[in-house]
Parts: sequence; C-alpha cells; structure tokens
Amino acid sequence: MLSTEEFLLIYGISFGIILLFRCVPLFVLKGRKLSQATEEALSLIPPAIFASLIANDLFSSSFIANAQAGNIWEMLFPFIAAFIALIVASKTKSMVLSIIVGTAAFALFAFI
Repeated sequence: MLSTEEFLLIYGISFGIILLFRCVPLFVLKGRKLSQATEEALSLIPPAIFASLIANDLFSSSFIANAQAGNIWEMLFPFIAAFIALIVASKTKSMVLSIIVGTAAFALFAFI
C-alpha cells in the first residue's frame, strides 16, 4: 500500500503532466491562426475517437464469447446497430443523433 507521501508525489506528477499536455497547448495556440491542413487534421479527432469507441465495443469479449458459442444473431446485433448509426451519421452529420440512434438500436436488439 502506498504511503500518503508516495500517493501525493504520483498524483502531483500525473497532474503536472496532464496540465502540460492538455492545457498548455490551448494557451499557446489561443488567438493564433492555424493552417488549413492543421485545422483539417484537428477536425478528424472527434470522429476518430468515436470510431475507436465503437470498434472497441464491437470486438469486445462478449463478441468473442458469442462467436465461440455459435450465437450468430447475438453476435450480429452490435454490427447492425452500428450500421444503423452509420446511416444516421451519414445522412444527418450529427454525432449526437447517431449516438442516440445507435444506442437505441442496440437496446432494442438486446430486448429481442
């Protein structure tokens, strides 16, 4: 078990690193005009994070367990819900709406 001093040291170092890498760039770049390529690259971060979260859920341990047990329909439910969310996202360009619809579709399939 960690002593109080060790915990505070680890916590302080972690806090400093988080502050350095998350907050300092905001202050340094505030008010500056970024190049078009940089702005375009930064605009890809939210969809990439969303895609990684979906991929993590699609290929989770329950996916592997259903595949090994031969539960094909239960294995396909997350993929169908993701496909529905993809259609909504492509039509509306709204991440919030696609999350809501995808979650609702997944919940609906869970009750079937």
